[in-house]
Amino acid sequence: MLKMNLLLVMLISISFVSGQLVMNVTTDDEIPIVVLEGQDFEISLKTNFDLHTASRTNKIVPPSSLTDIFLMPGNTSWFSFDTFTGQDPKDTRPEAWKIQWWQGNVNDPNKAIGIRVRHATKKDNGNWSLKAFKSNSEFFDFPFKLIVAEIPSDISFVESKFQGDNVVFKKIGEEDIPEELVTCKVTHVRPAPTFQWMIGSNLAYLDDFAYNDFNASISATSEIANEDDPNYLDVTQTLTLRPKSWMDGRYLRCRTNHTAYNSTHQEEDKSYSINMIVQAPPVPNNTVIETVSDGELVTGQEGMILIPFHSNPHPTNITWYLTDIDWPLSGNQTIGKYTSEGWIQYNKTTARASTSTATGFVARLRIDKLRSSDSGMEHSLTVANELGQSNYTFRIQEITNVGLGGGEIAGIVIGCILAVILIAALVILFIRRKNIKKSKKIKQERRKEREEGRG
Repeated sequence: MLKMNLLLVMLISISFVSGQLVMNVTTDDEIPIVVLEGQDFEISLKTNFDLHTASRTNKIVPPSSLTDIFLMPGNTSWFSFDTFTGQDPKDTRPEAWKIQWWQGNVNDPNKAIGIRVRHATKKDNGNWSLKAFKSNSEFFDFPFKLIVAEIPSDISFVESKFQGDNVVFKKIGEEDIPEELVTCKVTHVRPAPTFQWMIGSNLAYLDDFAYNDFNASISATSEIANEDDPNYLDVTQTLTLRPKSWMDGRYLRCRTNHTAYNSTHQEEDKSYSINMIVQAPPVPNNTVIETVSDGELVTGQEGMILIPFHSNPHPTNITWYLTDIDWPLSGNQTIGKYTSEGWIQYNKTTARASTSTATGFVARLRIDKLRSSDSGMEHSLTVANELGQSNYTFRIQEITNVGLGGGEIAGIVIGCILAVILIAALVILFIRRKNIKKSKKIKQERRKEREEGRG
């Protein structure tokens, strides 16, 4: 027989037929067709010659099948699998499985052919072969690969260090924490999933695209046939990661995306994660931190300002460097209006979830008689633990400048009245003294005049 060449045009679309999601595709043998179990699919071909429609049947060979299916071109009937198998117990499809050969379209009624299959099953996964005839002796082959998608049976990390719920990284001396290789393995899956890497709620890597600065990289995805069933894949991807102090208490998560996931699949079905415990100097912060407080800060009153920080291991010392005093403030010292009151620990919920001990803290500074000019002033704080220290620049939050209270107003009024009385008394006293002097002078002048008259 003469094997003919074929001109194929690729068309891909999704539609609904009888309430079923249908995959419509025309493709070549280089691009597999992916469907879900139970989904209908349709394979469309457009040839460069007229099909022979007189008597020659067309042959369809499903994968892993003992059966060749022969359908007459143009026959639009739906057939069950057992129509062709003689109900061989080794070669079956469920009752819902149906197949139909169709031919023709509006523009080229004799050059377009295809098959439709209802209710794809796992047995449909694999390499299919279609033969269509130009004449009794001339035909063409159309091979294509159909993948019936299935979710992974398991997702895990390969390295022994990452088998537990927690993994510990520790900074030693001046060197950074060494790089770690973390391999995410997905088993018994088809087709291969795509990977996302996350640290806490931060997306680190999506496929080959890096997000933020994690000092990390990923390897190319590796696919091998599953040992137990070569119709499935085992897929791996490796993350090269250098742990940082800010990652302490956060989850390192390998999340997979797969076409067969649906709304019933939970996050734990799609991913694998471990909790990172990173022991290093306190987590640095290169921005200017604005302080917080338990209550409103008011001018003229005492206030406590707080600066949150993260440290694992726990802090051993903090030192305040305040711009309006000449000496650093540490321990429980008081200099001028400032008093250092050390630090307190967050509760575990406020700090990082899932750590064995809370590692979130707040440094506490008490200020006596706050002034509005204190607001906005920038100072610095140094926090140390046994592995090193980190410096923070902070700005005191807004301080409310309130009006005078009733008692203060009453005091001012009383003070003003007393001042008026005092001033009035002084004026009266001054006038009286002036009048006395004037009266005395007049008496002296009259006495002098009388003495002169006698003489």
